[in-house]
Amino acid sequence: MKASGPILHRFLCNSPHLQHLIAPNLAIPIEYLDINGMMKKPLDYKDIRKAARSAKQQQAHVAPNMFSSVFPCISISSPANVTTDNHHRIWACRRLRTLHVRIETHEAVLYDSRANLVLFGYLGRVCPDLEDLSIRQPLMNLMRYGGLCLSTRLRKLERLVLDCDIIQLANVHDLSWVKRHPKRDLIAFWKRLFGKRHGKQYPLPQQQQQQPEDRVVGYSQNVIDLTNVGRDADLASWAKEREQDMRRMVPCWPSLESFQIQYGGGAPWQDDAKPNFRSLRRDALIEFRNTPTRVY
Repeated sequence: MKASGPILHRFLCNSPHLQHLIAPNLAIPIEYLDINGMMKKPLDYKDIRKAARSAKQQQAHVAPNMFSSVFPCISISSPANVTTDNHHRIWACRRLRTLHVRIETHEAVLYDSRANLVLFGYLGRVCPDLEDLSIRQPLMNLMRYGGLCLSTRLRKLERLVLDCDIIQLANVHDLSWVKRHPKRDLIAFWKRLFGKRHGKQYPLPQQQQQQPEDRVVGYSQNVIDLTNVGRDADLASWAKEREQDMRRMVPCWPSLESFQIQYGGGAPWQDDAKPNFRSLRRDALIEFRNTPTRVY
């Protein structure tokens, strides 16, 4: 159902009142969420980058990297590698509570380690009220740098299901961020780890810094900063956020009921030697299930 991608994405960009979307067989290309162009691109993206430069010139009067989260594409500014066509319009459904979809990954970026950085960096900012999230995709990177930890910004999350063919995971410690109240030394470790990873800064375009003036009757203007979506800097920011949460005694996913990962044959362990993931949370069901029969 590749043709469903643009249609579903456009629907989400034009549905500010949407609260529940259950469409597990409809696919959204990950490239549509990669608003900073951080993932590897197929060769045929040359024309898109050319169009992005043109779009950037036309949008030079809008504050850089700030997107309206209240109404579809009222105000958008574009970095040099972002296009303002249908691919990079921003979802308007800020109050979305349920999302069950399939994430489609182009063959050229299937093993791109930034896929989760893009996906969960985007959802954490654009749909912060998610309570029930189910994602289907061919490959799921669960390693420390994978970006799944960014999903803890979904503070109201109750149910999380990840359905994939292949899992990238070293050991149970890669998911230590799932703990309700991580220890201080663990958070210090994350800060050191992701601080080194941060590295290069990505300056914003030198444009006039001003807030968008567009307003919608009945809504307050709510602008979100998507500058770091897909960037290593997002992991460093996340580690600092978790440190602040620890000091305020704010738990990770306080309402979590279940966290399930369903996978096909591509698991990094034999089922009889599966790590004890349940030890990460005693107050919620954490389950890895082998479901070899899958339809995509």
